[in-house]
Amino acid sequence: MESTQRCSLRFSQHVQSSTCLRNASLTSAIGNGVRKAGAALKRAEAHRVREGTLGFWELKDKQKVEGVRRRARDRDDQHRRLDWLRQDSEALSDDQEPRLRDEELSQFTPRSTLRRARELNDQSANLTRTPDRCSREQAAKLARLRAQGVSTEAPSGTPYTEATSDFLYGTYPVFAALQARRRKLHKLYVECGGDALPAEVEETTTKIVSLAKKHKVPIERVAGSWSSMLDRMAGKRPHNGLVLEAGPIPQIPITMLKQMDRQTRSVHAQLRELNTEDKLALGLNPDQDTCQVSANRKDRSPLLLWLDRITDTGNVGAIMRTAYFLGVDGIILPSHGTAPISAITIKASAGAAEMLPIFTIGNESDFMTRSQHNGWVFYAAAAPESASTSKRPTKQIHSKNATQPFSGLDGDEHTTENPSPSDVLQSRPCVVMLGNEGEGLRSFLQNKADHLIAINGANSSTNLIDSLNVSVAAALLIDRFISTNLELRHRFVEKENDLGVDSAGINN
Repeated sequence: MESTQRCSLRFSQHVQSSTCLRNASLTSAIGNGVRKAGAALKRAEAHRVREGTLGFWELKDKQKVEGVRRRARDRDDQHRRLDWLRQDSEALSDDQEPRLRDEELSQFTPRSTLRRARELNDQSANLTRTPDRCSREQAAKLARLRAQGVSTEAPSGTPYTEATSDFLYGTYPVFAALQARRRKLHKLYVECGGDALPAEVEETTTKIVSLAKKHKVPIERVAGSWSSMLDRMAGKRPHNGLVLEAGPIPQIPITMLKQMDRQTRSVHAQLRELNTEDKLALGLNPDQDTCQVSANRKDRSPLLLWLDRITDTGNVGAIMRTAYFLGVDGIILPSHGTAPISAITIKASAGAAEMLPIFTIGNESDFMTRSQHNGWVFYAAAAPESASTSKRPTKQIHSKNATQPFSGLDGDEHTTENPSPSDVLQSRPCVVMLGNEGEGLRSFLQNKADHLIAINGANSSTNLIDSLNVSVAAALLIDRFISTNLELRHRFVEKENDLGVDSAGINN
């Protein structure tokens, strides 16, 4: 009994000392007092339980101790929340929202804590209201841009005009799309007030804006939070402050290539059955059932490039850039298996894809058979060993002279029975077929082709590098058909008497 009284006296002393600091911040004395009182109460309670003499007031004291402990834990939680809020208000991050909801604020006690929390919340709100969490100078700059009609607040979602819209980015792709006008152009976004760009880019941007105004394309000048939105539109790729929202690039579905008109060197392709709406979307007349394929030069026949199941968008874009530069008259793509013509492809082609006619085919075998019947010659690119070991018989096509397979582009002795590609192109339209990066051209396409062509490497016997990138191979093959001329430029050095060197670079 005496031990119980001593424990109660000790507990009351600790409780009295802790009540003096009730309105102050929690100190170690409170925690130590509560812990010691709790331990003493537990020992006394265990003793009384064993003797069966636990009374009413002892039970009340136990509840009081538990209440003190609970309030101490709540106060510690409140202090931790306040520390977090102070740190968050001082250093805001992009992916964190520091403002607290009202139901969270209501959990803070006492009133002074709640008032402090509301003050910190208002400070955070003032910081987040500044566009892009920028400095005062930047905020003033954005205010001046807004006064000039520049939009500084981007929407939360990507601003699509149509579900099928593409966002073209970069200087040359945007310029080519505006110049070609093959797409449906929705809106041009021009970033203002950013970092200084090179003089050439600034000059091209001015031309692009003038061209957009000429063609009555809506222009929206943006800044501020639009910078991250433009990055999202461009897929986090460099865009030089120019993004053009446009419809998909026209890809005309055809079923065969017709005979060439030898006077005009032009060919018509038979369209697939389309309704009026699809024809208008492709830029065709509703009553039109064919489209024209003309050669860029009048001294040769049309040359088309067939890309079979090339899945890398960068390679497709590089091939289109090469084809446009060297003078190819069009691109043929299978309906399935080839990489789509996306904004990445347009960027890789430097805008050349906007200038090239693009045709799609469904039944490749039927397309080749009907086109060959109309006088078209198909060349299939193959590995050197495939072309050199080909034992298939000579294919008879509907012409006076039959063609035979040959291999290699260099060192071949071309005759009337084995003509060079450039000679064939002078009189007949041709199609060059390229396969994908891994497996090459499909076997049934090689079997139906009129010729197999290959590029023999000088070090192919080492098996270290036995092939070329498909875009590089396309450039070499196209050059053999079109035979572009190299321009040789001479540099003349002025005569310098002190060195004794004349204009030809020969010492006196």
